Amino acid sequence: MNTPQLDKKGRSPARLLITLILPVALLIYSVFFFRAIYDLDLNSRAYPQFLIGILALLLFIQVGSDVREWLHSETHRSLLESWQRWRRTALAAAWTLIFIASIDTIGFYEALVPYVALLLPMIGARRPWTVALYTAGTALGIYLLFDLALRVRLPSGFLGL
Repeated sequence: MNTPQLDKKGRSPARLLITLILPVALLIYSVFFFRAIYDLDLNSRAYPQFLIGILALLLFIQVGSDVREWLHSETHRSLLESWQRWRRTALAAAWTLIFIASIDTIGFYEALVPYVALLLPMIGARRPWTVALYTAGTALGIYLLFDLALRVRLPSGFLGL
């Protein structure tokens, strides 16, 4: 069985690449998304571009943190250790893709409630009341913002919301 190539300090560049795959992929996606909406008028693109800018900043910080940690480590992490670190992020990303795919099928609010209710424990929230309050607050906040304040109808579903 081949052992991974290590640098002079016993660190594995392959492990660094594995650790950086998700933030770099998201960063590339955000750049392409930013470019895709650039031809929209300013009112339509300002909010998404602001969010993409914040996401890109956070991803740059994450990549910098990972590289800095790798440079200061004495030995490499095992693949299992790398997976444990990114397990929550990978599960949240997969759950987000399921949420996005289900919006057209079952409706935005019907997809949002289970999405938030299951996402919060995935990222570390453990108290049922906290999960319930954040789930209800998120759904109510989005309803108040989009349906009532902005008068933007989100995809409706079973409940006709």
